[in-house]
Amino acid sequence: MPVFEVDGLPYIDAAWLERRIYRDFSRMQVWQQQAHRFVQRSDAAGRETCRAYMTQALHMSYRVEKWRRCLVLTQSVIVGVQSDTRLGFGQLVRERRKAAGLTLLALAQFAGLDDKTIKNVEAARFFVSRKTIAALLAVPALGLSWADVGQELLEENPADGRKHRKPRQAAPTEQKPKRKRRSRLQRRNRRFRR
Repeated sequence: MPVFEVDGLPYIDAAWLERRIYRDFSRMQVWQQQAHRFVQRSDAAGRETCRAYMTQALHMSYRVEKWRRCLVLTQSVIVGVQSDTRLGFGQLVRERRKAAGLTLLALAQFAGLDDKTIKNVEAARFFVSRKTIAALLAVPALGLSWADVGQELLEENPADGRKHRKPRQAAPTEQKPKRKRRSRLQRRNRRFRR
């Protein structure tokens, strides 16, 4: 069980917990299916086997709930660490911008971003995307490097409210030839020809 430490407290790795939840939930379903197979049997061995399968399914459901509680706790801790790191990075950007004598608009033009995005980065209101970080690092007047960016900013965490969508890939679209629509008169004439 991979454990990491945050502020002196141990937490279980979120990816490990997700795999464990999936595995135990699958096992629970298998035990329930096996119990369902023996539910109709009236002999003592059949009832005992059904009871054993149901007990195993119940134990697995308890484990799944335990792992889910641990996952929620871990994700909330990661969100807290990410918000602290985001706040520190925003303050660093503001200090470097003021030291370089740049306004929000000037920095936005140099970085190729919107001035509201720069304002949100400095205020640490929202999650900073990797694209925004790269654009800020590309401004030579700030003197930022990837070493200044906390590793927590680059990690994904579904509990922080962001939408994790995979980028769309442009699928090749095939144009279907349009079917020639018959006029009302042609349709009427066709009916009468038969």
